[in-house]
Amino acid sequence: MIVKIDGEENGPLSGEIVWLEKSTNRKGEPITDRNNPDKSLRKRPIVGIDMLQNLNYENGQWVGKLYTPKKGRTVNAAVSLADSNMLDVAASFMGFSRDMQWYRTEEPR
Repeated sequence: MIVKIDGEENGPLSGEIVWLEKSTNRKGEPITDRNNPDKSLRKRPIVGIDMLQNLNYENGQWVGKLYTPKKGRTVNAAVSLADSNMLDVAASFMGFSRDMQWYRTEEPR
């Protein structure tokens, strides 16, 4: 999965899913957001979803929400720059947390 992070200077950031290794099913149809708790969104393609939402800079990190299409869940997120090619992403939900490292890449063509 590749997430493109974008935003205005001094404004909130967002992160859109722009590529999946398997973006279509066996019928050639886009993989959809089938686990979304909102039934009206379950047929939308995963490519194009804002995975990172409304990240605002606070105390050395960006804080906002992270949507996980696999589970259909929106969780709290804290994102910080580890170095010029890596982000530390901490996601938390109901007292559970998960730390991840996201690496800079180029979008496949």
